Amino acid sequence: LLLLSAAVAAAAAAALLTTVAAQIWAAGRRIVRINRGRGRGIIARSGRYQPAHQPENDVEPLVLGIMGDSLAAGLGATSAAATPSALLGQALADRHARPVRVVNVARVGSGARDLSSQHQRLLKAMGPTGRIPDLVVVVTGANDVLPVPFRLQPAARTLSETVADLNSRGAHVIVATCPALAAVTALPRPARTLLHAA
Repeated sequence: LLLLSAAVAAAAAAALLTTVAAQIWAAGRRIVRINRGRGRGIIARSGRYQPAHQPENDVEPLVLGIMGDSLAAGLGATSAAATPSALLGQALADRHARPVRVVNVARVGSGARDLSSQHQRLLKAMGPTGRIPDLVVVVTGANDVLPVPFRLQPAARTLSETVADLNSRGAHVIVATCPALAAVTALPRPARTLLHAA
């Protein structure tokens, strides 16, 4: 009887794991279909933002770097003003009453594994002066937990190394990690519940 119970439990666990893996794979395919063709030309990726009600001037701008995945790139924004580049750039310009230059190197589909190359693109985009952004926002995590099986340690190591290097160069870094997967309606249950709990 004990062996039968163990066998039933093992079969149920295997069935649940198979179901969750299939749901995650299907959700990934659905997201790709929804976003097809939107990976390029994301609006308001980089730019310069002026404080509201102030004319343009020659004040040296604060520099905001943005790295990460589709959320950081602006995928899904309904207008240029609704992208992270515009929202953060304008908010900083208004708060500090000086212009802000946004350099956004985020890419749709990126995960923490891509931060090293984005880091290099960000430094290159700063030009020959070698100026480092005053602030860097890194948005990553969702694409690191969706593959099955997911391995967070390599992603965490790359993220940690990127943040440490930017800090050592004098940049302040804000990291926004994995969103609440319970809110991702493209993931059906039980996959959504299990990934949220993980």
